[in-house]
Amino acid sequence: AKALPCPDEKHKKKRGGKRARAIKEKCAQSEMLKLANRVQFGVQEAEVFGGTDETIGLGSLGKIAAMHSGRLRVAKKEVKLLSNKAKERNGLSSQIKGQHHGLISSVVMNSTTGMVFEAMASDGTGTVTPVRLSKRQAPSSRYFGGNNAFVSAEKKQASAAGAMPPPPPREPKR
Repeated sequence: AKALPCPDEKHKKKRGGKRARAIKEKCAQSEMLKLANRVQFGVQEAEVFGGTDETIGLGSLGKIAAMHSGRLRVAKKEVKLLSNKAKERNGLSSQIKGQHHGLISSVVMNSTTGMVFEAMASDGTGTVTPVRLSKRQAPSSRYFGGNNAFVSAEKKQASAAGAMPPPPPREPKR
């Protein structure tokens, strides 16, 4: 049997994607744990009583705590901001620009009338002005108004007066 070759120290490129990177980032070791696991050679580390007859070594964290009067201070990790395309994909861009989706509403409880449903204005103030409402409903009333009844169908029937009649019915087979 031949011995296995010595593994190389170079990192292998691993494929993934945004989702895989996000999962790796969530499960990654925090900076606090990295500092707690790091121990300097020849220096005694600070220890903390763990609760059940054991002590926990602080590693490099003990050194930081001693420098800053007993407080643990670790630099905050910078959080990436979502790009504009990611915001649009997630539906956040409309909320950021001040526009709201159609499901925003408010329910108000009164002691006299009970529950009152109020429509939320697009600016988010909760007041709906009738002038704006009529301007918004004017284009749709052309199609969805109650007084319009198939205008285009009547025009087609009037123009079809001089057209060819339908074919005669077939005779039954014997």
